[in-house]
Amino acid sequence: MFGKYIFLCLLLTIAEVSSYAPIEYMNLNCGKTMYVAAANRLKLDSYMVAGFSDNCKVQLTAADVFKSSIAVRISFLNFNVPCDEGSVVISGFGTADTSFCGYSAPSTSFKSLTDTGTVKFQKNSGVSVFTSSFDLLITEVNYGFCDSTEFECDNGDCIDEVLLTCDGNNNCGDDSDESTGVCFWTYPVIVGVSVGATVFCVVIVVLVGLRYRKRRVYTQQTIAQPFFVQPQQQYGVQPQQYGVQPQQYGVQPQQFAAGPPSYQDSIAHKKS
Repeated sequence: MFGKYIFLCLLLTIAEVSSYAPIEYMNLNCGKTMYVAAANRLKLDSYMVAGFSDNCKVQLTAADVFKSSIAVRISFLNFNVPCDEGSVVISGFGTADTSFCGYSAPSTSFKSLTDTGTVKFQKNSGVSVFTSSFDLLITEVNYGFCDSTEFECDNGDCIDEVLLTCDGNNNCGDDSDESTGVCFWTYPVIVGVSVGATVFCVVIVVLVGLRYRKRRVYTQQTIAQPFFVQPQQQYGVQPQQYGVQPQQYGVQPQQFAAGPPSYQDSIAHKKS
């Protein structure tokens, strides 16, 4: 029963510290268009690479069709693509395609020239063992006038204010959406407070559980082992006998007095 409460505490922590960026996977989107609303993440894991029969390409398109001045900005959260296994090629983010390989993520972000860009994983032939992986953050940006629901970055771009500011990710590209002037609590502080609250919640649940179990065991022992009260002896007090005295029913015999003397006895008594 108490495991459910601990599980809820953990879910609460995850909900507090997780950022808004739904995760998509490269192997499930090969040859497809991924529409980006606010932000998404695109991941490649090593087990996916082995299943690719050829190069995998995903088109990234900003989802807001009501704005003409929109683009997609990409930045690598982590990057591990050995050059002997393959490379990552991005198109539409500059005048020429850009290729990356190695063990460190590019330090800069890239904004598409239009509302669409392309990411391609280019696998080297003849490689049987793969360790490649990367995690790509994709943000829809508006480079026109910001509306009331958008946050204006220092570089002039606009992003979703509610979903993307103070979430721990550099969606603006210049980190202005995560600055202390914007965020009352920075992301590390939020994580620390959330983890501390979860630990406190778990401790309370454990203490309540131990107390409940202790009371339950005591109650069971009390019921299983009844006790008897010995009567106390009282000195100098005669025990009282209670009950109904038997009643005697019937006719009581009458007592008769002696009869008068006979005539002869009376005459004899006078003569004497």
